[in-house]
Amino acid sequence: MMKQWIKYVISMLVCLGIALAIFCGIIIYQMHTPIVMQQSTIEIPKGASLGNINVVLSAQQVITHPAVLWKIYACVTRQSTLSIRAGEYLIPKGSTAADMLKIFTSGKVFQHKVVLPPGITVNKALSILAYSPKLKNDLKGVSVATLAKHLGIKHVWSEGLFYADTYFYTAHSNASTIMLRAYQQLKRKLNHLWQNKAEHLPYKTPYEALIVASLIAKETGIAEERRKISGIFVRRLQQGMRLQSDPTVIYGAGCHFKGKLTYHDLRRKTVYNTYLINGLPPTPIALVTEADIDAALHPLEGKVLYFVAKGDGTHVFSETLQDQQQAINKYQKQRRADYHSTPLNNNNYHAVEKEVSNAKQR
Repeated sequence: MMKQWIKYVISMLVCLGIALAIFCGIIIYQMHTPIVMQQSTIEIPKGASLGNINVVLSAQQVITHPAVLWKIYACVTRQSTLSIRAGEYLIPKGSTAADMLKIFTSGKVFQHKVVLPPGITVNKALSILAYSPKLKNDLKGVSVATLAKHLGIKHVWSEGLFYADTYFYTAHSNASTIMLRAYQQLKRKLNHLWQNKAEHLPYKTPYEALIVASLIAKETGIAEERRKISGIFVRRLQQGMRLQSDPTVIYGAGCHFKGKLTYHDLRRKTVYNTYLINGLPPTPIALVTEADIDAALHPLEGKVLYFVAKGDGTHVFSETLQDQQQAINKYQKQRRADYHSTPLNNNNYHAVEKEVSNAKQR
């Protein structure tokens, strides 16, 4: 009788063992079956755990495994002591529930990115941030006139104080955090490069170099042209010539600029119109990169004093006004369909100079 009872118990234990093995096998199979058909992101809220992760994923229409499967699998694979970490995670195509468990306990949250390209204004940068996914726009209503104060930066005007670069952020980060990072990066780059600047530059402060860097950023995106244009600006400053930079006219015109630079724009009296003012404009006019700052601090030596856009993104450089006028006649007067800038023509140079002379007498 006792032997039969022992055999019975053994049989029951074997059956239970087999059943448990089958059950665990089913769980492992289900947890390792690909369920994500395409790459996507999943956001895990604060407070999520192995006990309610299925509710979170079901709400996002990702997975419907019951919570017990997650718990048993975690125990079997010795992951029960790991915590689900809040955040947004990237789930690759073909991922299984087991893969997702590893991802959710890793804490390696998904990084969004936003690009602030060189040559854009602060207002444009704020617009880019406002439309960036999963980024809190805590700068709504802030402008170039109020941004510095809003961020605690000791500048009256915030234009040009932010570094053009690619910035990464996690879901629900603040736009102000990115702008502060851009400001700190610009500050570090500018201060570092200022320590190794060329000699005899016409800049009294790093801020003045930043102003020239912003003009370079607006004038060209061609790497080999930056130092050439920098050299022109530096020589003009040293010789007391006006910079005559079209982007400064456009910036000063603001909403009055209609997309095509005109003679009327060149005669508009603003503190940024370098056809009418001497020296530098009062502030930078755009975001810059390290290459722009480096060019401003290491201008190319030579005798070139003029340049004109060809309309294809490149420029023609001239040492004399006569050569410059010939380049203008060639590239402006042809009125090419793909031409995007309208420099002064031969007659307009003298007209503007006369206007400035009259203004001084008045």
